[in-house]
Amino acid sequence: MLRGAFDREKKFNYYLMIGNGKGARLESNKFKRFYGNLMFNSPDKKITFNIYGDYEPSGPSQNKTTIQSFLGVRFSGFGIGVEAFEQMQKNGANIANTVPWGVSVFTRGILKKDKLSFFLRYDLYDSDEGKAKQHFVSTGLDYTPDKRVHITPNLWLNAYSKGKVSEVVPRITFMFDTR
Repeated sequence: MLRGAFDREKKFNYYLMIGNGKGARLESNKFKRFYGNLMFNSPDKKITFNIYGDYEPSGPSQNKTTIQSFLGVRFSGFGIGVEAFEQMQKNGANIANTVPWGVSVFTRGILKKDKLSFFLRYDLYDSDEGKAKQHFVSTGLDYTPDKRVHITPNLWLNAYSKGKVSEVVPRITFMFDTR
């Protein structure tokens, strides 16, 4: 891996990497995955932009190419972001190629400093296999009665196009920070 910055202020950063595509697991084939990432942070750190790509051959006439981008903006007590990806899957001579894609939009904000905040996320995913598109929403509140305690009631909604069954999952997350 090679990483660094194009400038002294570290507003423009990069990394390039070659890996096995399996994380910390043992290599299972002879092919390598090639990664690249360019990042920009505004001087006041209120705007972040990132563009990422990887290429992974997996056999004769087979490969995956992923392109992903992210844009985030921070305001006083509020943030919003959007992330999108597309993956071109070349599957060989006898299998149809696919291009799954997705987009996420998310926000978070402070309702009462050091006590109550909110979050909301929406994901849209299309596998490009003729299946239903998936819509996912996660939303909730983060209540902090003590600086080390978080109580987070939240809701997951999972819906599909083409009349598939939808899911609604109410949740409560409790977190205690031991630091």
